[in-house]
Amino acid sequence: LSRFTSRVGGGSAFYVRPHMPTEHTLPPELTAAAQTLERQIQSLAIPSQKIPLTEWDSLAPKVRSLIPRWLMELLANHSLAYVALERPHEIGEWERYFSFWPPHWYAGAITPDDPVASRKNGWWLTKEFIEDGFIPLSNESDGDYWLISITGGPTSPVYLFDLSGRKRIVASKNMAEFLASFKISKNQD
Repeated sequence: LSRFTSRVGGGSAFYVRPHMPTEHTLPPELTAAAQTLERQIQSLAIPSQKIPLTEWDSLAPKVRSLIPRWLMELLANHSLAYVALERPHEIGEWERYFSFWPPHWYAGAITPDDPVASRKNGWWLTKEFIEDGFIPLSNESDGDYWLISITGGPTSPVYLFDLSGRKRIVASKNMAEFLASFKISKNQD
């Protein structure tokens, strides 16, 4: 197992947070990209919300420990949750979609202690991401996933996990560039 898992009685794995960066201030570029999206969301009158830090506290400690603090702070400071974003697909005529996972999505996707839920929610794939040091930001409309490093900061790359090719592809060099590459989707369902 990787450095993100520990074996305890009976061989079940649980997840522990490795040494984390102490960077808690969002970079100016990320704040600017988030504010730009917020203005677009407001001008289109699309419902969105901030996610208070206290809402993340509702997660099981094992799950919460995997969510980078800077991501929680981004969503606490900027009304970006529950909004569908889109950008052109890199090879074609359709769009790639993104929407930040709120805490309850993480609670439903990271279920190491619930074998019934784990069979239904694709836990095996999320577990692979975590063991490789990544956490999903969101799933993508065609089954792919947007990922960030568990130990990285907001200046670390954002990846697209291509499910069919079973590989991680750098989608953007950092979260500010990632957000700036999206526009508000017309499909807000």
